[in-house]
Amino acid sequence: MPSIRTEWLVTAAAVAVSAALVVLIIAINPVPPIELTMSTGGSNDITTVFAQEYQDLLAEEGFTLNILEGVGSALTVERLISGEAQVGIVSTGIVEPEQAEVLNTLGSLYFEPIWVFYQADQEVRYMSDLLGKRIGVGAVGSGTRLTALRLLEANGITRDNSDIVESSFGDLRAGLESGELDAGFYVTSPDNEAVASFLRSDTVALLDVQRPDAYRSLYPYLTTVTVGQGLVDLQNNIPPEPITVLAGAANLVVRSDVHPNLVRLLSRTIAEVHSSAGMFEDTGQFPSAAFTDLTIHPEARRYLAEGDTFFEASFPFVFASILDRFIIVLIPLIPLLYPLIRGLPPVYNMVINRRITRWYGILYEIDQKADQLPADQIDVELKRLEDIMDALSKSPRPPLGRMGDFYNLQLHIDLVSKRLETRRQTLAAAPA
Repeated sequence: MPSIRTEWLVTAAAVAVSAALVVLIIAINPVPPIELTMSTGGSNDITTVFAQEYQDLLAEEGFTLNILEGVGSALTVERLISGEAQVGIVSTGIVEPEQAEVLNTLGSLYFEPIWVFYQADQEVRYMSDLLGKRIGVGAVGSGTRLTALRLLEANGITRDNSDIVESSFGDLRAGLESGELDAGFYVTSPDNEAVASFLRSDTVALLDVQRPDAYRSLYPYLTTVTVGQGLVDLQNNIPPEPITVLAGAANLVVRSDVHPNLVRLLSRTIAEVHSSAGMFEDTGQFPSAAFTDLTIHPEARRYLAEGDTFFEASFPFVFASILDRFIIVLIPLIPLLYPLIRGLPPVYNMVINRRITRWYGILYEIDQKADQLPADQIDVELKRLEDIMDALSKSPRPPLGRMGDFYNLQLHIDLVSKRLETRRQTLAAAPA
């Protein structure tokens, strides 16, 4: 018969393996933090609007997204590098090569046209025609400023030969409306209020970009979008002719050390927010691994290709991520766990056999002395049999294959109990 020590050793081994699994899961893929900080543009910027949508969706999953407003993509990149923020929407072409080493994109979100507006009474066909003019390029720390300066320099326009004005979008709009500025750059979505206003303006015109292929060759992260005839105002046919506009794309950028599970959660969030059609975007076109100049995070790439896992689609995200981590760790361990799993039925049988054998030992002892017991010991032994029956009734139900052992034991207990009662009657009938 297996010893108690063997039973305890097997139980201890099972507990130790289970504990090791838990520790291994946590060590390989620790539980993600439940709080993130996102850097955005100003309070009215489209990136802040989207961040608020992310915030609501993440809150439904039990995560907190803190929004840290700023002035634009350049400042967002600085915050990501310093660790002040972990996630932010960044325009393509803003991140420097040395910065890209610690950042990843989760995908592009939407097109960001590079709107170049100029005074309608001036003759401007090429961007190089802005030479010598007063040009608004956005505020320091904004992605608009970096993009504008790069494109102007490619066209031979610098601070040495033109009046470059760094200002906020508000001041840029005021300067174009008053005529103080000859031209101005906006890198933003068409939902921007100033852009929508200028597209309908009679005094400010939108530059129709020439030589788009040259720009795309020089800046591979750029593409072009077309403001179709009548797209802004169909009734009044605004614009009267199609206009080609250079465009980058907004990317959701994270620090490379952000937890992989948070990357998946953010990937799911942006898919929910950005998959619908826009002025220049088709339904389902975004989020995308295209239109980016950063390395896409492996988990984000996997999510874009495969979507939710079975667990993510079926359970709350936190619980689903735990299950996914467990599966990832468990599969390689199956060859190691197989012998233990295979040994569980014999261990269970050992426990059942030991218990039944112990009870039969008591039953045999009572049966052997039943015919010689004095009257005052009969009740004591009957009580022992009752204790066995009580323990038997409280035992976990055995599998069907072992039910016969339990029923046989009950029959034998009943048989010995009757022998004790017969002994009591015999003693009572005997002459004093």
